[in-house]
Amino acid sequence: MTDANGRSLERREALKLGGAWLVAGSLPWWSSCSSDFAPGATNSAEAPPFEAGFVWKSPLDRTLERARANGKPVLALVELEGDGWASIGRIIADAIAVGDDVFMAALSLCEPVFATREQLREALGPSVRVEGPGLIEIDHAGLRWTPIWIEDGHPARFDPNSPERARAASNAETLQFELAGEDRLRRRAESARKALSLEFQRHLVECMDAGDTLPAEELIRGAALVLSHPRWRDHVEVLAVRHRSELLARPFPGARWAKEHGCATTTVEFLAEDDDGVRCDLEAVVNSEPRPPRDERNRPLPQPPPERVGFVCGMGRSSDISDRFLLLYTDEP
Repeated sequence: MTDANGRSLERREALKLGGAWLVAGSLPWWSSCSSDFAPGATNSAEAPPFEAGFVWKSPLDRTLERARANGKPVLALVELEGDGWASIGRIIADAIAVGDDVFMAALSLCEPVFATREQLREALGPSVRVEGPGLIEIDHAGLRWTPIWIEDGHPARFDPNSPERARAASNAETLQFELAGEDRLRRRAESARKALSLEFQRHLVECMDAGDTLPAEELIRGAALVLSHPRWRDHVEVLAVRHRSELLARPFPGARWAKEHGCATTTVEFLAEDDDGVRCDLEAVVNSEPRPPRDERNRPLPQPPPERVGFVCGMGRSSDISDRFLLLYTDEP
């Protein structure tokens, strides 16, 4: 990225980190599972086979389609191998919480999604080793996988006041560099030019050349062209604020926002379109309970509320940064 005078944006400036906090709601578990459950459905039943001709698409499948249409890479977020200090949902939530406007703008250069190793191997081929998060770049030759090395243990640059904040800052810096550092932004812009219509590209560049205010939707769609433009600084705040707002209302595909409370309890923030079956499924996921069966279109069937007469207060622990995190839901319908 360059400034208005054409100078290269120094990497340290591009990677500076500020503070931003997650704000979202949550619902108690007892408000999620409907009593109007499907007759005859049981927790132990196997999901019936899909109806003839129906092909279920995972969040990764749907994200790859959107990435092709917009000329963006896919940021595939998968649990790291080994016994790390935190889950990938916690790691990414913390990075978002400490990331500044430039970091959020860099995130708009990709299509993020939470996925499983199995889903990634199916998309990339069995010869690709998936050990953790990475970028899937799409070109005429197919899909190209680039690993991203995320810290899931105590960070090397230890901060005695908050080791988690230091780790989150390091991860935000890594993600931003992999998306927008050095020649990467140029590649993002080249891919966007191949995918986006010439009419849209002309409109975007003409408005930026004239210093006009652009709608946030257009800034996000053409993020690579926006951040490659000499006047990118004029638009980065709007781009970042809108992207953050949308993310806090609707998380990346394959996840839901969740909140940790005391005594090792967690509540899930449902999307407006999550029906009773999906809500029951998410409650089963977050409470490590048997999940409901699914219908022929792979949608979870509503179940009666589980009997929870009490619990023992355990050693629940949330992040020093935020009590919110991203709960993986990689098989969401």
